[in-house]
Amino acid sequence: MVLDGQQTTQIAITGPGGIGKSQLELELAYRTQQNYKNCSVFWISAADMDSFYQACSYVAQKLSIPGWDDENQDPRKLLQVHLSRESKGKWLHIYDNADDASQGASNQPSQWVTTLLDFIPQSDHGCIIFTTASSNTAEMLVPENTMQLGKLAAETAAQILRSHLTNSSVANEEQEAKHLLGELSCLSLAIKQAAAYIKHNKISIRRYLELLSEQKDKTMNPSDKQCGQQLQYQTADNPVALTSLISLAQVSRHDTTAASCLFFMACIDRKDVLLQLLLATPSSPIKTIVDLLNTYAIIIKRPASSAVELHRLVHLAIRNHLQRQGRLSQWNQEAIAILAEKFPSASHENRSKWRRLLPLAKYALANSDSTISLAVKYAIALYEDGHFNEAEKLDVQVMETSKTKLRADHPSTLTSMANLAFTWKGQGRLKDALDLMKGCCFFRTRKLGPEHPDTISSMVSSRVWQQEQDSQRVRNDIHSNIRISQQ
Repeated sequence: MVLDGQQTTQIAITGPGGIGKSQLELELAYRTQQNYKNCSVFWISAADMDSFYQACSYVAQKLSIPGWDDENQDPRKLLQVHLSRESKGKWLHIYDNADDASQGASNQPSQWVTTLLDFIPQSDHGCIIFTTASSNTAEMLVPENTMQLGKLAAETAAQILRSHLTNSSVANEEQEAKHLLGELSCLSLAIKQAAAYIKHNKISIRRYLELLSEQKDKTMNPSDKQCGQQLQYQTADNPVALTSLISLAQVSRHDTTAASCLFFMACIDRKDVLLQLLLATPSSPIKTIVDLLNTYAIIIKRPASSAVELHRLVHLAIRNHLQRQGRLSQWNQEAIAILAEKFPSASHENRSKWRRLLPLAKYALANSDSTISLAVKYAIALYEDGHFNEAEKLDVQVMETSKTKLRADHPSTLTSMANLAFTWKGQGRLKDALDLMKGCCFFRTRKLGPEHPDTISSMVSSRVWQQEQDSQRVRNDIHSNIRISQQ
């Protein structure tokens, strides 16, 4: 890796899921910190625009970059400018999971790839690494320096297995080891998980092969009607999913709290799961849970990070497991309840906190149909962050759900109506916002009374917006008269 050159070094690492991209990233990060004592390492999720924005916002805050807490500043630009200064020294910037789903087989850069490239810092002392499952995306990001990770050679896979187990245990079961590597398709993550299970539970490779066969039979069981057939067979055929489920079963037997944490993580966005969100008990504190899951190689633990991550295939496997058991909906609701409880008020002081939770809440809400409490908080946060179009969709959803479940004149429904009016105002739809707020004011007066704080609030908003609309009409009339007089 070059950290002293004439330009920023850029590398794109590509390969299918489970091939070892994340492990390679982690190794590069650790070695960089060991070999370059004054080098800063930044880990940025680049899975989509939301994740990228929130990750840049978090890093900007951690670096105390001036303007990080200014809602009118773009944290992506702030971070780019900051790291482009030569005075900031050496740094390694890892853009993880730049998997552009919208790009497909096209050879033209999508909006996401173009946006990502627009915010890349430039420094002679910097190095940038992209990881992606898409070879097309890798070529577009770094045309001249792409590293393709393919299926591991048998000897390389055997070396990985030996590195996680004792040489003697592999030597004593040489044929079983070869059979295991074949069953795992020589995928790095599957090998690591299998070795971790064997070592932690002190079992033979032969016994693990039996567990693998049993798990495959369970997953392929045609009696599992709860799960969609396509998803079921996709999981059954993937070695990483199988090894993950074997480890999950063992974790569930010995630490139900740790298993609950995995079920929770399966129902939210898999990236940047804050440790403070994890369920913990006096007998199973967070550190114990994280250490256990890390021992089984189920989670991805970043250096000096306050969050963990699930690999995409692990995330999918656990969701599939919950769906087959008929517990996915239950855990979706549990995850939403936890997020709703932990979600801070959308105040300026809490901006850095709720921004980081936005991708997690977005995923949870997208996979549930009865989520008013979290949706309200999420919509307010989007509004405060200036994402009015996204906020509008949620505001409408909350309002319609409230009408159906509570009544059209219920105070909660009227609050959602007022929130939608404010969002429309933010979009510049003053007339629509004013009409809706007047309707809200009418119902609040009838339901809550004219002296109620909510009624007074909607009255004040209506009057202020009416004055603003009247002023706009006057300005438009003046401009029209000027144009007429000039003709």
